[in-house]
Amino acid sequence: MGPYANLSILTDIYTRGSYRVSIRSDYNRRYRFSGGGEITWTDLGREVPETGEIERDRLFKVIYTHRQDPKANPYHNISGRIQFESSAFSRLNYYDANNVLANTISSSMNYRRTWLGKPYQFTAALTQSQNLRSGQIDMTLPEASFVVQRLQPFKRKGGGGQEKWFERIGLTYSANLISRLSGPDSTFFTQETFRKARPGIRQMASINSNFNVLKYVNVVPSVSYTEVWNYNTLRRENDMVPVVKKDTTFNADGSIFAISDDTTSFGTLTTRYVSDFQTYRQVARGVNLNTAVFGTIRFSRDGCVVLRHTLKPNVGFNYTPGNESASGLRNMLAGQHPITPISSVTPFLMADLLVLRHTPPGAMSLNYSLNNIFEAKYFGHEDEYQ
Repeated sequence: MGPYANLSILTDIYTRGSYRVSIRSDYNRRYRFSGGGEITWTDLGREVPETGEIERDRLFKVIYTHRQDPKANPYHNISGRIQFESSAFSRLNYYDANNVLANTISSSMNYRRTWLGKPYQFTAALTQSQNLRSGQIDMTLPEASFVVQRLQPFKRKGGGGQEKWFERIGLTYSANLISRLSGPDSTFFTQETFRKARPGIRQMASINSNFNVLKYVNVVPSVSYTEVWNYNTLRRENDMVPVVKKDTTFNADGSIFAISDDTTSFGTLTTRYVSDFQTYRQVARGVNLNTAVFGTIRFSRDGCVVLRHTLKPNVGFNYTPGNESASGLRNMLAGQHPITPISSVTPFLMADLLVLRHTPPGAMSLNYSLNNIFEAKYFGHEDEYQ
């Protein structure tokens, strides 16, 4: 297939009709990229001991790897490994312990892009985890992020002159996109799996600055805005029907002493997908104050010893108001059943009902720190620093 790639086809044929076909190709372009792929299809027949009939297992395995040489392009890179296979493929096609006893396989493909002289960065990834025992596949397709590093839009070009307070204002922005797919390997690539996809987007923008107060105190105020979009959500409902079983107590001679009702559950939870659109918005504010105090002590005996003590106090305050939209969703979930209390729904809301979670409503914090740094310098008779 040319100087950069090869192709091989291998087959195994058995007398009772079983066969295996494997197609593999590898490629390598020096200083640019390398990789390869393999597709294997097996049709295995096995005899059922009880009936003597032949049952057939049609299994497949797909592997693809790609690696880009770091020297090829410093501004974008793509590399990773993807593997899919039928749940019983390794167990029925290999004889070594590592493959036969394997429980999970995983895949990942990553892409990174930066721009020369620009404060932008874009990353994207595909991740997949497959349980070979249960056949469950969990995939994230895609997981992408776009980050804008700190910009100072009011800063004068070329510099010169005393810096104004508004020139220190900085802006940052980030966006995250994620979509999760879950399902058994037998029906994963069907319309039903993609219908139950759970995509979400999180955007965050912040503005901050810094200036001096009373000449020596550095003040850093900041404001951030976060918005989360979830396009499909999970709803968990409790039918509130108690599950009661009989509990029998026996005497020492085996006779029945008492029969009582034992409530083993106060309801059954059911989960269903809902195609809707949920948004959450949040504004956080904060301010940080810090300064530095220096002290120096000199000793002059057999040379000169200088001790310096640096004291760096720091105080910060952050406040995030309550999220009314999150409260509204809790009320909506609880309202699906007229006797379901809100408290029975709230623990599941933050756990896994949303593909992108948000900060709990209402938060306030005060933090402080005090750093002490001690330094010593010694100068000998010949004024040599040690």
